[in-house]
Amino acid sequence: MTGDLVAALRRWEHLLAEAGAAIIPIMRPGLPESHVRSVLAELGLASSGEIIEWFGWHDGAHSDGVSRLAVEIVPGGEFNTLTNLSGWCVQQRGLQRQLVRQHSETADFFERRWRSTWFPLLRMDKGDLVVELADDQFDSGALRVVWFDADPEESARIAWPSIHAFVEDVISRLESGEYWVDGQGIVQGDVIDFPTHG
Repeated sequence: MTGDLVAALRRWEHLLAEAGAAIIPIMRPGLPESHVRSVLAELGLASSGEIIEWFGWHDGAHSDGVSRLAVEIVPGGEFNTLTNLSGWCVQQRGLQRQLVRQHSETADFFERRWRSTWFPLLRMDKGDLVVELADDQFDSGALRVVWFDADPEESARIAWPSIHAFVEDVISRLESGEYWVDGQGIVQGDVIDFPTHG
């Protein structure tokens, strides 16, 4: 693993470790590139360099026997494994198809609820932080906030242009005190929400 994103991920981990974050000792080892590519290919998704570096850094965190809050790497954002996230992606696609069938008069609304090119990067309390994984999309690699009960137009807005931009934003929030780690090792601060621009 090399590059700007990798350096940023290591800096993020260092900041969390210095602050005594509970997630640090339960982070799982990273995955080989071939495994990440294989899992995403089964979903019909492209494998960006950034998504490979993300899962090459750590494959989420161990969640057995720990508080759900302990696996939050940002406030409200659970750091899950590739296996868990791919299963969730399949579930969301299935739910979307079911809703389209059941609500034919508003099918367009439900078709836009979860795009086939989205993959969840973090699971959130009321939705997901997803990354666009399509070779032929102008916004490939962009991150969106997708809330289950929101209008699809809100979820279509780009929150960060890349995983690297997201990680740098989180680092900035940690360094400024907007995010902090409390006495129990839980990352605190405002939960990620829709971008106010774009």
